[in-house]
Amino acid sequence: MKTLKNPSLRVLTILSLLLFSYCMFGQEKNKSVTEMSIVNTVDDNNLKWNLAPDFFPGCSFTILHGDMAEPNLDLFFKIEPNTEVINHTHNSPERMILISGELKVQYEDESSIVLKP
Repeated sequence: MKTLKNPSLRVLTILSLLLFSYCMFGQEKNKSVTEMSIVNTVDDNNLKWNLAPDFFPGCSFTILHGDMAEPNLDLFFKIEPNTEVINHTHNSPERMILISGELKVQYEDESSIVLKP
């Protein structure tokens, strides 16, 4: 690293680095910053359970966060044992955490895996 001998150039460089750091790492002032944290359990009385679509026969879900028509939706599913789900798509990447049981999952062009809690 080369040090700078001109004090005004040094100050300008430091201010530029501070501005760059603020722009790169500062939090956005948008809706996601002001949202409250979400904490739920499967037996929470405040959750509204709905019947799942036909490709999840006998299953139910509740929306934890978001809108069904928009990306970044968070759902909590109750899937009945031995349920086979037909191929389907999502508005955004799927993220899964299995609470109990085992679930065999295979995404397009990927090897199948068995999820466990």
